[in-house]
Parts: sequence; C-alpha cells; structure tokens
Amino acid sequence: AVVSTQSGHVRRVVDNFTCGFKIVEQTQFYDDANFKPLGSAEPYLKRALKTRITTHGTKYQYIDYDNIADQESIEHLEKFPSEKTEKVIIGTFIFVFDVSREDMHFVDQYNMAETFIKQAKAPLVIALSKYDSFNCKHIEAIRNLTRKVPVVEVSAKENINVELVFEIAAKLAKHGPKSVAKMTVPTYEECFVNAQEKRQQISRLYNSLTEQSVVDKNVTWAEFRQFTKDNKNFQNYCELFGTRKARSNFDRHIRSLTIKWIEKRKKYRLRLCVDTTA
Repeated sequence: AVVSTQSGHVRRVVDNFTCGFKIVEQTQFYDDANFKPLGSAEPYLKRALKTRITTHGTKYQYIDYDNIADQESIEHLEKFPSEKTEKVIIGTFIFVFDVSREDMHFVDQYNMAETFIKQAKAPLVIALSKYDSFNCKHIEAIRNLTRKVPVVEVSAKENINVELVFEIAAKLAKHGPKSVAKMTVPTYEECFVNAQEKRQQISRLYNSLTEQSVVDKNVTWAEFRQFTKDNKNFQNYCELFGTRKARSNFDRHIRSLTIKWIEKRKKYRLRLCVDTTA
C-alpha cells in the first residue's frame, strides 16, 4: 500500500504536483514448528485491504536486517502510528503479482488479486513482477482479470517500469481512477529496448568523464567523488548502476593508468641502458 502525501522519504514531481511516498508492506509471519500464522488472528487479506492503518504497541520504521533487533538505539527513527496517534491513510494499493510463480502459487495470487479488485476501497495498480524471467502460462487469465485496473509489467532486477508503478499510484491517489483511464502503459519489451539504450549512453558518458578528468594514477576514489559529486553524468550513473559499480569502473581506470605508467617507465629505462652501452 502506498501513501501519497506532501511528506515522505522519497519525493517526485508527477503532473506538476509534488508528492511524497511512504510504503507500507503487509506481511505474514509463520511459526517454524506448526506453520501457523504468528501475531494477529485477523486474516491477512482483511488487514491488507484496510485503508486506515495503525498498530498495537511500538513499531519502528524498517531500516535494514542488521539493525532490526536494535532499532531503539537508532536516532531519529520514525515510529509507526499507534492507536493513540493519527492513523496512516492509504492513498493507493500496489498489488505485486509474481508472474514467475506457477501451479498453486499462481492460483493463490490470482484469488487474492481478484479479491483486491472487488473489495479495495482505495485505487489499485497491479505490478506484474519479475517480468525479466517471464514464463507464465496464464497471462491471458491475468489480462482478463485486470481489465478494469492499471497493469504495469515490471522488472526490479532490470529497473524497468518500477518508477512508472509509483507514478501511476501517485496519479490515482491525487486524481482517482479517471486520471489513468486513457493512459497508455508501455510494455516490458518496449521499455527494455529503451532502458538498454539509456544504459549504454549513461555508461559511455561516465567512462568518458573518468578518462578525461582522471589522468593521474594516484588520484583516489574520494578525490574523484568530491570532484564529480555535482556532475550529472556521475549522478546518473550512480543512480542507475550504483556507487559500488561506479567505483569498480574507476578502479579499473586507475589500474589501466598504472599499467601505462609502468610500460612508460620500462621504455625509458631501456633507452637509458642503450645510451649507456653505446
């Protein structure tokens, strides 16, 4: 479920209005011994369909797996609204349908999606997830089920159409279903081609930036990052591929410069030897 408000940890401008996104994921934990649900006896679907959410006791904003047991020590950690505070109001539901699952897993997802479409009291967008490993035999059944709601073919692994899901969610929360009724959602195949071209272009620009701005093998990553922190080509590359890969390419360039320096020194020393023997 997505909350579209003026505040949020991620902000985007959609159709000339600024919105913030807060993601609330409904989960279900099971006991390892008896495989029965832990916690609330309330059915998962009933909880997931709520448009006003609160929690019993203290629940903190999720940071990462390593800090999950020590969240109280983290400063400025946001608490989820409790019964005594204002409730979170859901602006849009995002139903993630894993198209790589088959057999009973598909049936469970299908039935759940059908329930959401019939009972959801907030706008709904369906994300057909893992489309990069697409092998679903039931795509026509999914299409027939989702004719009345926006559907986006998504691959988080390839970073395709992920932003589009939240763009549609924001429009639905702000203006309602009519805002996307005539919207043409691009297919995964169309976006994949565009994404490949974009990746190649961004990679070329980043590599060119590295080669032109770093000509000394002794330049450090910290120095390079400080120098290029406001450079669009650097920012685009880090946003698309991640800082770790940006550094990996930088290190490869430094190794190349080092090899060239060593070869140059070898040739220089060989000339000295020739001159001396002559």
